[in-house]
Amino acid sequence: MKEPVYYYSCKERRQLLNFSNNLFEMMCKYPDSLHSIAILCIGTDKVTGDSLGPFVGHQIRKQLASLNGTREKAFLPDIRIFGTLKNPVHAVNLEETLETIKKDYKKKGIDFESCLLVVVDASLGYPNHLGCVTLTNQPLTPGEGVNKKLPQVGQISVTGIIGEARSSSYKSQLSLRHTKLSDLMELADFISDGIMDCLKRLYLHLSIVYRNGLPDGSHTFFLHNGKQQI
Repeated sequence: MKEPVYYYSCKERRQLLNFSNNLFEMMCKYPDSLHSIAILCIGTDKVTGDSLGPFVGHQIRKQLASLNGTREKAFLPDIRIFGTLKNPVHAVNLEETLETIKKDYKKKGIDFESCLLVVVDASLGYPNHLGCVTLTNQPLTPGEGVNKKLPQVGQISVTGIIGEARSSSYKSQLSLRHTKLSDLMELADFISDGIMDCLKRLYLHLSIVYRNGLPDGSHTFFLHNGKQQI
């Protein structure tokens, strides 16, 4: 059965809580994968509209570093960010990057296939959906709006509708190139803030579960070192 797609207007900050809550609920549907979470932000810094993913990755990486410094490491899952302004992940290097990530995880004794992968990307849509963020519990097909054939990735997808879908790939590309930077940053702030709020709740949730123990029949969450259980 196809999962529903949720829409949130980034111009209404009160919807940020709804986005964060829904994302948290989706992530908790994968209890056996919460030991390692990868956030893959797709896009290029060479096209304004398509740089949404790298901006989100850049902002989350900075906030996550600050958050990790205030938390007990034992309670944290292994969370990694891929796709930033410095090291973007885009159509040309996506498949190569995924293979590199898998090899890196394998060296650290982590099975990438058992991790939870959240994917963030820019998207095109109807004029009345411009400035909206979408969230769905299903893989993302990058480049679909501009007729690029790339593999589906992730379990959870987040997109920011930054441009209008046009009748041709060329016109759709123009829509991305003519994006206002202020509109892009509004979407990037909404998505990065919502994801960080969700991760803070996840940290708190795991801390409570760890401290209080699990009732019989509850899901087991694995710590980031892969050896302990909570």
